[in-house]
Amino acid sequence: MSRRKAVLGLVVTGLVTVLTAGMAFAQVVGGAATTGGRPPRGDMRAAFMDNIKQQLGVTDDEWTVLQPKLEKVMTLSRELRPSPFGGGRQRGPRADRGGENAAPVQPTGDLAEKATALRTALDNKDSDPKDIAQKLAALRDARERVKADLIKAQGELKDLLTPRQEARLVLMGLLD
Repeated sequence: MSRRKAVLGLVVTGLVTVLTAGMAFAQVVGGAATTGGRPPRGDMRAAFMDNIKQQLGVTDDEWTVLQPKLEKVMTLSRELRPSPFGGGRQRGPRADRGGENAAPVQPTGDLAEKATALRTALDNKDSDPKDIAQKLAALRDARERVKADLIKAQGELKDLLTPRQEARLVLMGLLD
């Protein structure tokens, strides 16, 4: 009889664990329903920006000056990071909820367009090596232009920051 109670206790414990985990995944975050346990993308971005504002300890007026410059730095930094997916059609749960039938991910900016052109040439086994070399050179030129724009944008942002604020952004990886 005691063995039966032990088995029953394990079963009940397992069920409670499964139900608790299920409820944790189904909860609502920040008043908005989540997808896959994550808040919607816009909410995450707003929360991230609010966190930066709080860590910098700026007023609303100061934030209206800093935020556009910070967003420019973030955009240029993101542009320089190569896509781990290699562009093209995104698949899986993050494909804008479109799954396998999602539209191709459209590149944004000159650098992304040059990268897409190079990938297209590489995907074609009959591409002329001179064409690939030309597209590679164009990609490198575009990357250098974005790097220069990033350095300029970081400088403009740094000019508005206290040493403490600058240090916080360096630790966050937003400034060099």
